[in-house]
Amino acid sequence: MDVETVKQLIERRHNLSTALGMDFISTPEKDVCKAAMTVVECNCLPFGFHSGGTSVAENMAWTGALFLYPSKICVGIRDCSNHAKAMSEGETVTDMARLVSIGSKVHVWDADIADSSDELISIVHVIIYIITLKIKTYE
Repeated sequence: MDVETVKQLIERRHNLSTALGMDFISTPEKDVCKAAMTVVECNCLPFGFHSGGTSVAENMAWTGALFLYPSKICVGIRDCSNHAKAMSEGETVTDMARLVSIGSKVHVWDADIADSSDELISIVHVIIYIITLKIKTYE
């Protein structure tokens, strides 16, 4: 997935991706969205570590959907996550979200979040809803 166009859209204003410090990475597959994130204070629990990755995975899934449908609004409506271990501040996680099912209004994504040794941190199943804006015209 060539994420350069979506990166420009994301970087135009402060949002979840920029707040988390996610760095999106292009992949050769059109149905895979990838990003890296350094664990820092703003994306940690108050205890000084990052446990899980539901918000990261949902963000990855809607970014992937946005790449496929740049003129639509893509929002997460459900996720199911399993967290295997926590990450300390300063460590880097990589999220690889794969499109499992594509419909006209609903996408299903599976995201694997791993540490720098490729050990699994979290597995997250995300449902994305695709919204088409209706523009009202006045006569």
